[in-house]
Amino acid sequence: MGGEGQGSSPHRAAIDSLARRFPAPICRLDHLQDGRFAFDVDDDTYLVVQAAGAVHIVDGLCPHQYFPLEFAHIEDETVLVCPLHGWRFDVTTGVSPDTPQIALRRWPAEIRSGAVFVSEPRLFESDSGLTEKP
Repeated sequence: MGGEGQGSSPHRAAIDSLARRFPAPICRLDHLQDGRFAFDVDDDTYLVVQAAGAVHIVDGLCPHQYFPLEFAHIEDETVLVCPLHGWRFDVTTGVSPDTPQIALRRWPAEIRSGAVFVSEPRLFESDSGLTEKP
């Protein structure tokens, strides 16, 4: 990550700097719309979900047909339900309560000073930057 010869834009430098410090900020709590905030790193989409008094970072696309989970609703306090075909995932574990062998990837998250932070670097192992979904 951030090797010589790669893009040198100010955005790239900011992401490289951010990725070296953990926990790293993702968004402010007031950016969550309906308890969700989608963002991309490289070609991967991620979702911050506020549920049951905590924040969670999970894959942002349903593994069934890659529908954006930012449009999902929450039921039973922690279960994210894909609106396309109803696939369900517990955001506290990533696991589907209906089909336990199917799960979303998860990353540890925390709230500090009104912002959501990712607590582990795996989210930033790619070579391009963090961008908010439009």
